[in-house]
Amino acid sequence: MSIVNSSKGGVTEVFATVTKWSIYILFLFIPLFFLPWTSSVLELNKQLLLVVLTIVALTAWLGQMVLTKRF
Repeated sequence: MSIVNSSKGGVTEVFATVTKWSIYILFLFIPLFFLPWTSSVLELNKQLLLVVLTIVALTAWLGQMVLTKRF
């Protein structure tokens, strides 16, 4: 039983790290991010980055909550 708990602890730490770094990357890259192959240099790229990193952070956060069984 302790092996399962220790593996859950490791996975929840990974989820917490993914959540934290996704938020950090969002705050760092939203002002700087653009892709040169789109017609709108500023808007669509930042929205895509916001949506993708928000989904990653939300999924990791929900996974952490499910594994720790707290709401």
